[in-house]
Amino acid sequence: MSGEWRSDPLARFEYRWWDGDRYTEWVARDGEQLEDPAGIPDVPATIETGFGPDRAQNRWTVAFRIVLAIPHLVWITLVTIGAVFVVIAGWFVALCTGRLPDDMARFLTHVLRYHTRLLAYLYLLRDDYPPFDLAADDYPVAVAVPPGERLNRWAVLFRIVLALPVLVVVNWLGSGVALALLVLWVVVLVQGRMPGMSAQALGAVLRFQTRVWGYLMLLTPQYPRALYGDGPPVTGGGPAVPERPGPLALGVGAKRLVTVFLVLGLAQAVTDNLMDPPTESGARSADPVVVVDARVAAGASAVGPPAADPSAQVPDARSLASSASSVAADRS
Repeated sequence: MSGEWRSDPLARFEYRWWDGDRYTEWVARDGEQLEDPAGIPDVPATIETGFGPDRAQNRWTVAFRIVLAIPHLVWITLVTIGAVFVVIAGWFVALCTGRLPDDMARFLTHVLRYHTRLLAYLYLLRDDYPPFDLAADDYPVAVAVPPGERLNRWAVLFRIVLALPVLVVVNWLGSGVALALLVLWVVVLVQGRMPGMSAQALGAVLRFQTRVWGYLMLLTPQYPRALYGDGPPVTGGGPAVPERPGPLALGVGAKRLVTVFLVLGLAQAVTDNLMDPPTESGARSADPVVVVDARVAAGASAVGPPAADPSAQVPDARSLASSASSVAADRS
């Protein structure tokens, strides 16, 4: 039987059975196993995203998408500066207590949601203009974060080291998406909507990026996964659990397109290294962090990866605004 007992995220019982994919109705208290009368909890097992129904897009807003996003690029810079200090404090608290304080988690969840909404707008997944209100709920792009769970202190201490593999993948994905968007921008401009296969692939990439940043921000203990969409539900510890609402299922074509993004990003990374070899001092003429952030402004990657320091666990968006004008000039 797969799964394990974990602390109840709803705090109604001591433990709740985790079936390998989500929390079930089976709980334990004072050494007694019983069934939660409220049934299966309506909480996400990991960070989930939803992008709303597909709709036609205004070609004028598509044509000037980067220009329209400039106010948000400025706002996201200010928001990120504040979030940096919250993550620094939260990292120390989580290292001592094994939990991120509720107020900090709530604020960082709002920041993560705002980043995701802005990137969905830049990725041409949504035509709706994102709200500036971090707590706004009336926007088609939804980000659900699990309620505060206990965090493994060792995983908190070495969070950056543990995240290095997925950070590499996210950077490759970001570079590949940036290149692909140069073509997809023309397609959406002509057709007035994002093709279904491309929308699936971009949605999968953005969800994975959101999970990576949420993991770095200590919002979840779950390691980022499911880049290629969700598989069949896993059961265990009692009756079969109903299928999770809103799973992200990718078709074969969309999965291939995600792979194309990865290959393009890897090729771009290799090209950058060949075209910009390190000097005798080991430095490069072009700062790779600036290059990555410029791709983000083009709708490339999720907010930039943190440095190997707890204070940088919130994505750096300070170069977004400075790169927006150059991207707009390139597209014109």
